Amino acid sequence: MPRTVSDRSPSLAATIWSVAAVLLLGSGLVHVAVWLGTGAADLAGPVSWRKPILFGFSAGATAASFAWIVGRCRAWRWEVVASSVAAVALVVEVALITMQTWRGVPSHFNHATPFDHAVHLGMDALITVVTLYTLLLAGRVLRSFDAQPETTLAVRAGLGLLVVSCVVGYAFLFVGLQRAEAGLDPSKYGEAGVPKFAHGVVIHALQLLPLLAWWLQTAGLDAATRWQRVVVATTGQGLLLGFALIQTLAGRGRLDLTPTTGLLAVVAVGAVVYSALPFPVRWRGWSTRSTAR
Repeated sequence: MPRTVSDRSPSLAATIWSVAAVLLLGSGLVHVAVWLGTGAADLAGPVSWRKPILFGFSAGATAASFAWIVGRCRAWRWEVVASSVAAVALVVEVALITMQTWRGVPSHFNHATPFDHAVHLGMDALITVVTLYTLLLAGRVLRSFDAQPETTLAVRAGLGLLVVSCVVGYAFLFVGLQRAEAGLDPSKYGEAGVPKFAHGVVIHALQLLPLLAWWLQTAGLDAATRWQRVVVATTGQGLLLGFALIQTLAGRGRLDLTPTTGLLAVVAVGAVVYSALPFPVRWRGWSTRSTAR
């Protein structure tokens, strides 16, 4: 019989991901200090300290989530090998992005020299390894995950949204390469669309949704209400992704709203905010507790 969380010591795979998380988060913190120390206020543009800061914290948070998740999955024969390869790939990818910032050149869509071209291809290959691992982990979580039902739902939804985010990223990477070859700005889509907005808007649902489940448990809400709130939050995240895709594919900036996209954004954000309310909501005799009956 598989061991339970209470009697399972941290797996080697979880330790590997924890080490990766510490390295990545540490890199992000170091580059915050570098940014502050150099007095470089501008964090925009393809060459700025924003890149190592953002990728350090973002990848670090993802690695920390992977560490927590694999420690609660049923043991798998190739777990240590797969986790080692993916963790190294993630750390090296962020290291390449960081290296390019220190060199003073863009990390993405940079084919100015053979070396820069090789770096870009290397980053694409490394993130593909991490994406394949994410797909593998999502499949494992669908089969077994040792947690409360709403937490299991949150993890499954978070991994699913992370996979979708990766797919969106690959699609816009292809478009960006086409635009770069045509002499256009690869960081834009159409007139003012922002591909990284569509790619990144739900990339951290894997952290948000499980934290929401924990918060609802801490707040003492009943099981049915917790489950419903996670469903609502997941729906809100999906609507946010839809909003970002519509804005981007229409060639509009993040806040260049139409009545339709504005309403979609309000509903999406409202769903996420509602899901975190630490008490049952009642109106006209209806209650979130009613789902328990």
